[in-house]
Amino acid sequence: APSMHPTGYTTLAPTRSPTNKPIKVPTPMPTGSPTEAPSMHPTRYTTLAPTIRCKKNQVRFTLELQTDNRGKDTSWFLKMQKNNGKYKKLTGGKGYTNNKMFTEEICIKKKKCYEFRIKDKAKDGLCCSNGEGYYKITKDGKLLRHSIYDNKKMSERFIFGVGKKNCSK
Repeated sequence: APSMHPTGYTTLAPTRSPTNKPIKVPTPMPTGSPTEAPSMHPTRYTTLAPTIRCKKNQVRFTLELQTDNRGKDTSWFLKMQKNNGKYKKLTGGKGYTNNKMFTEEICIKKKKCYEFRIKDKAKDGLCCSNGEGYYKITKDGKLLRHSIYDNKKMSERFIFGVGKKNCSK
């Protein structure tokens, strides 16, 4: 509000115009916005964001392992087929905690064959008599196998190729 008691000094009009000109073109949307609408039919399984980047001659292999009530019974390994046809172990895991989710990632070479094997010492698999475990393996985010491994066998084996057909079982 204006003062009821003038000071005797004259107030001058502003001497400068604004320094920023108004923008006439709309600014682009933020880059962090979602690119797809959420699924109306979500699955009960979570897909995790990748944490590693692979070279051009490789793909990302991911194991998601949900252990059952006896995680210590579960072990697994991933092998790559050599030129002589024999498989060489690349990585694996064992000694897991009960009823927990574990994620393992590794970059694997293209144009090769691989063997994934999961074992259960108790021969009761990951589901259902001892909890609700499962495993899921993916190649660059594409599902290779999802299994509750509910059987009486000591292990479950899965052979797959990366850019190579005719991988021997």
